[in-house]
Amino acid sequence: MNLSWSRKLLEQLAQEGVEDFVFCAGARNSPLVVTLDRARGVRAYSFFEERSAAFFALGLSRAKARPVAIVTTSGTAVAELLPATIEAFHTGVPLVLLTADRPRRLRGTGAPQAIDQVGLFSKFAESEFDLENGDLPNLANWQKRSPIHINVCFDEPLIDEKHEPFSIEVAKVEAFTGASRAPQTASPQKAASTLVSFLGDVSADRLMVLVGTLETPQEREAVAAFVKTLGAPAYFEATSGLRENPSLAHLALRSGDKMLPLALRRFGVKKVLRLGGVPTARVWRDLEDPKVAVETLSI
Repeated sequence: MNLSWSRKLLEQLAQEGVEDFVFCAGARNSPLVVTLDRARGVRAYSFFEERSAAFFALGLSRAKARPVAIVTTSGTAVAELLPATIEAFHTGVPLVLLTADRPRRLRGTGAPQAIDQVGLFSKFAESEFDLENGDLPNLANWQKRSPIHINVCFDEPLIDEKHEPFSIEVAKVEAFTGASRAPQTASPQKAASTLVSFLGDVSADRLMVLVGTLETPQEREAVAAFVKTLGAPAYFEATSGLRENPSLAHLALRSGDKMLPLALRRFGVKKVLRLGGVPTARVWRDLEDPKVAVETLSI
């Protein structure tokens, strides 16, 4: 039953657009690993260590703008996914945490490799499913804006049937765009109105633009055109995809950790406009200081 169950799980995830599975092989997740080895139509990536595997899955999901699954064995291996899951949650990346587990009856008994894996990601997962006896998760309401955790309790014998190669058809899904956990504006119209008001009484030489992560080519094209029209100096983070854009070179501020604080102190910057994801530059945290008399707006 374990191999047939694993096949159904993979096929269900494929219908949600998952075509990439990153796995760290172990004993308890061997039904999933064997099934991945037999599957055609999806990609499987083998890693030795779960923490790095999870961050690889996070980066792959961001690069492909579609959900990616990370497959682990039971026990503390599952906990190694937490750092990447937190980042995925705060940046709106739909990681699928597909974790193998020992049977529920072994929880709290001192059995090896048996911890309570349910709830490990409760604050950072949109949904959690604790499955046993061939159950499947209900993914109908998954918005693909956050990670989900699917915990699969495999009983022994783990490899319990012959399993021939088979094909999986991956559904086409709309690419996700990421979603910051910062408060969202009510509508594009409201955002546009707020932006016009923010820019209305400041000249370009008293404005600084910080451009964080931009997820799609359409976002990058739109932001590049807007920044050129605005004509204000701008700092482009590497994840914006605009740092090496030659048409923006005359506006680009370099050496962010040195130049940006200097611009705030000496060049009379009155307002800072942030576009895209949360910047990693130190100056963004400095702006939280109430002593810094600079008005900010995040779009």
